[in-house]
Amino acid sequence: SYIAQTMMQCTELVEGEKPNVWPTIAGTGPMSLFTRGLKLPTAMGLGVNYPGASFHAPNEHIILDYYARGIKQLICLLAMF
Repeated sequence: SYIAQTMMQCTELVEGEKPNVWPTIAGTGPMSLFTRGLKLPTAMGLGVNYPGASFHAPNEHIILDYYARGIKQLICLLAMF
């Protein structure tokens, strides 16, 4: 989709390398309201976490540099629309 392609371009611009892309299905979470109910294409997850971030664990955390780069990716994405 155009959104996914734009997200990949922005990630490459900010990070200087092609992103890892992991297709997922948003069927069980709140995204299903958009994908199934409204039939809208969605793209999410600009990847501000890292493998040791303990994603959704009690000690979940983020590195500030990763967070700043994620903000730059989002700014790029919004600027392209």
